[in-house]
Amino acid sequence: VITGNILISAISQGRASSNPLRWQTRHKAILKLPKGVEFEPSLDEKGLLKQIQLDLGQVISAQKRPLYPDKDWARTHNNQTPELSPDEVLIENTAHQDAKFHLADGKTFSISELEDKRKAEILKVINPATQRVTLQVMEKQSNKLTAVRLHIHGEAGEYLAPIDRHRIPNPAWFEDYSVDYVNGSFHYSTYIPGETTIDLPLGNVYIEISKGFEIKPTRKVISIKPSTKKIVIKIDKILPWREKGWVSADTHVHFLSPSSALLEGAAEGVNIVNLLASQWGELMTNVGDFDGKTTYGSREAGGDGEYLVRVGTENRQHVMGHISLLGYRGNIIAP
Repeated sequence: VITGNILISAISQGRASSNPLRWQTRHKAILKLPKGVEFEPSLDEKGLLKQIQLDLGQVISAQKRPLYPDKDWARTHNNQTPELSPDEVLIENTAHQDAKFHLADGKTFSISELEDKRKAEILKVINPATQRVTLQVMEKQSNKLTAVRLHIHGEAGEYLAPIDRHRIPNPAWFEDYSVDYVNGSFHYSTYIPGETTIDLPLGNVYIEISKGFEIKPTRKVISIKPSTKKIVIKIDKILPWREKGWVSADTHVHFLSPSSALLEGAAEGVNIVNLLASQWGELMTNVGDFDGKTTYGSREAGGDGEYLVRVGTENRQHVMGHISLLGYRGNIIAP
């Protein structure tokens, strides 16, 4: 029988300029692929990309660079999906200041070398989003904050999300509860209640704002300077349908909490959202949100009564079809 204590220790030696475990904040760059080479987004068994890696850091994300019509941004239409560059990849990374990028052809680039213009033909640094800004959106007629759908990107086409939203929204079915919107595969937007905080890069940013059919969509180019702390954008109501007694509604909504549905409905100009509890085999959605009495957003529930959410039910049956029951009171009607 062996008794006693065992001590295991080790010493590592290196020539790093500072603590090798202390990495810098996130940065972005554009990788230019060789002519005729396609981007390979798949990861190997170690979770690494084939075409670009870091030795004292991590490539967080890599995707084809979106090509927006920035020169004509204010004149192009709302929610337009961008083209994707055939040979440029948008890289996001975090790394130690001594780290090196390793490319598929064996070339290496030190993080500190990326400012060298001669290296920019292959790997070009993007201005970091470090300028914290408050963004407010107001309706011109009322001069009050209003919920909207928001998209912002920088000069390299990189999506710029508010600090409490996804950098890369998840488009998959019922995998995320964040209030984001993805048109196509790469045009990202999010919903805000009229005010948000966002980190922006210095230089031009490209802003898109919409709010349903009655509000004129807005696309603006704003120059961000070190002195920029606040941006206020006013949107214009051009169709007075609501004032004429019309009410917009959606009778079939899933996979949102009532509060998220209320925000998204207001931001899309939808006055009444019917959020349907349902069962999908072994998956149930919004069943716990149904109480048969609460109308979220109503004056009785503390809202202003302009945008409402009511949880109803949808019974899904392969032979008899799908039956939606809206706005009823009492216990849930089960199949």
